[in-house]
Amino acid sequence: MTSERETHAPATAEPELPAKVPENGDAVTPDLPPLNPPAPDLWTAREAEDGEDVPRADPDHPAEAENPEPQEPTD
Repeated sequence: MTSERETHAPATAEPELPAKVPENGDAVTPDLPPLNPPAPDLWTAREAEDGEDVPRADPDHPAEAENPEPQEPTD
């Protein structure tokens, strides 16, 4: 059972693959360059830059920074 759409071109040559590069057995990714040193810790860098201990406000809970009035329980 053949389909009319299937056509094979025997005259078309297959593309050649590039030469295989020898790999180092110990390397995980031999084709990648070595990694740069990791990025500095920003909290440590900021503290060293400021030189003084500055209290940080908690932006997640700004209402807790003030003394809110107590609310009556609702039943």
